[in-house]
Amino acid sequence: MNKHKGFTIVELIVVIVVIAILAAITIVAYTTLQAKANDSRRIQDVTNLQKSIEIYLHQNGQLPPRSSSAGSWATSRDQPSDYIQGISGEGTSLSTLLVDPINTGNYYYRYYVYSAGSSGCESIKGPFYVLQVYTMESGDHPNADSPGWSCPNRDWSTEADYVVGGFTH
Repeated sequence: MNKHKGFTIVELIVVIVVIAILAAITIVAYTTLQAKANDSRRIQDVTNLQKSIEIYLHQNGQLPPRSSSAGSWATSRDQPSDYIQGISGEGTSLSTLLVDPINTGNYYYRYYVYSAGSSGCESIKGPFYVLQVYTMESGDHPNADSPGWSCPNRDWSTEADYVVGGFTH
């Protein structure tokens, strides 16, 4: 009686299918974790940017200028090293200006400074800024954790996934 040692083709196919299923599950789980990690970083970046803007305001009596042409948002995608001028580099709270982990396509930060009284906000509060994470990778759109920012005539929270802002006074 001659017994062959080895696996049958059916056994090999079953093993390959099981490995493929496990690999697919792992890739999906990794992608989800990566997206959540990127979104956590985005929220932390915006928190740090907001603190740096407030420090600049306290030290200079005005909001940091944005680096863009008149009438448009300054974005980390278009001007990654200086979209918010004066809050990074030597002598500031940030060594480099923070940008979105992807920073291409719809994934970027954007910043705009509005004059006092814009969009129906109380002019006595002075000029104000709006800082946004344009797109988050996971969760709700807009993000449920977003503090939001609005004035009587405009709600920036509907324009991006994560929004913060602040007045000068």
